[in-house]
Amino acid sequence: MTLWSPKPPLNGAAVFLSASVPHPERDKRFLAGPLDDWLMLRVIDQRVYDAVQCLVAQVLMAGGRVVHGGHPSITNAIAAQGANWLPSAEETPSDADSPVLLYQSDFFAGKPAPPGREEMEALGFASVRWTASALADSQVDGFSIIERYGIKPEWFEGWLPNQATPWASAALREALLVMRLQMLLETQPLAAVCIGGMEGIEAEANLYSALCHQGLLPGDGTVLVLASTFGAAAQLQGEQVGLVDGRDRSTAETAEVDLLKRLDYDEVIRGLVVGMSQT
Repeated sequence: MTLWSPKPPLNGAAVFLSASVPHPERDKRFLAGPLDDWLMLRVIDQRVYDAVQCLVAQVLMAGGRVVHGGHPSITNAIAAQGANWLPSAEETPSDADSPVLLYQSDFFAGKPAPPGREEMEALGFASVRWTASALADSQVDGFSIIERYGIKPEWFEGWLPNQATPWASAALREALLVMRLQMLLETQPLAAVCIGGMEGIEAEANLYSALCHQGLLPGDGTVLVLASTFGAAAQLQGEQVGLVDGRDRSTAETAEVDLLKRLDYDEVIRGLVVGMSQT
């Protein structure tokens, strides 16, 4: 058991985790790979779980924080690290003391909590920050997000359509964008890491890069991608995408072996965190 503190080399800086496991009934392109959809889902699920756990452990060990949007397919992987980072019995951690910051929109307030969220919060391992469903109701230091951070209304409108699936409601798109903006702008992450995922990974990667380009976040907007986790992360393209795991995707010949032999992400993610500490 380790008591987390904001120590060198990351000194409490936030690392943004954008990750999820593709849903088999959503867009089939997120299950693209050398096997049929059912087997690809098994491969992706295991790799996302392992990569997320490893990233959380390495970032916390380096004295950094993990920030994420609480997707229900990865909260269990994050929560699995909770017992390793329990606060001491004499301390009652405040929000600022928590190693994991989990953002949730009021849009989902009436629905069951993602697996592990309440347990993480009870341990003091994670703090949950709730965001407004509508832009008009958002409040950061007494201002709306647009006012507080100088976001142009046309930027907001331009980002809005890509926040969810094409058939999602306008209310859901707005709620997700408000949550993602508040999450990124409040925490000022020094890096963004994309693992597996679906449309949300694409939306978060693009939003992170756009905010960096506008000078609202540190960094040059490059998102760090573990391509071996497949999903949307492996399909991101462009100059703002940094492939960091150095692994080829599974081939038809190796994929079935990969189901039995899990990939070891320790060395890759350790190098990733070292690189973050040098920025």
